[in-house]
Amino acid sequence: LDDVCVVDGLPCLRIQPSKERQQKVKNSSSIRTIPIHSVLLKLGFLDYVVTRWEKKRRKNDQLFEELTRTEDGYLRKMQYFNRRIHERLKISKRKSFHSFRHNFDTELSNKEPNAFLIQCLDGHARQGELGARYSKGNLQAMKETLEKVDYGLDMFKIMGRKPLTTTAVQDHTKRLIELTATAAR
Repeated sequence: LDDVCVVDGLPCLRIQPSKERQQKVKNSSSIRTIPIHSVLLKLGFLDYVVTRWEKKRRKNDQLFEELTRTEDGYLRKMQYFNRRIHERLKISKRKSFHSFRHNFDTELSNKEPNAFLIQCLDGHARQGELGARYSKGNLQAMKETLEKVDYGLDMFKIMGRKPLTTTAVQDHTKRLIELTATAAR
């Protein structure tokens, strides 16, 4: 839950290792903070996060509590996600969670000339000494790049929801800031 945060007013996800939670990342380029796409925000993602934070008795502090760690890590639990996606979107069983990453890269490569920003978002190693060692993506620029992702799906129709208003998203963002500040104390 605490990997969902607000940085410079932008709701973000932190992708980072945690010994305590036995979370790993593939390499140092995988460690990053990325903004959350507006469609997810308007679908109520932050409302879900805030509700999880406010829940008095939680099974665990994972964002999705059903994705608990097993001997094999979290990977096997992705089968649950794949089943839900196949049922909901009626897509080929050959497509898996990892297909999203390929589609993401393809979609942005066709719309965004700045490969550095794409690499910052997807956690690929950045090219050259400057990119690999010193450079860090600007969150606002990353957000603008991320917003270019559009697969032509009406996620609100698919999910059977109306988009939240900008005010509702802002209210959830403020509440998340309050909850994470309280938890940090």
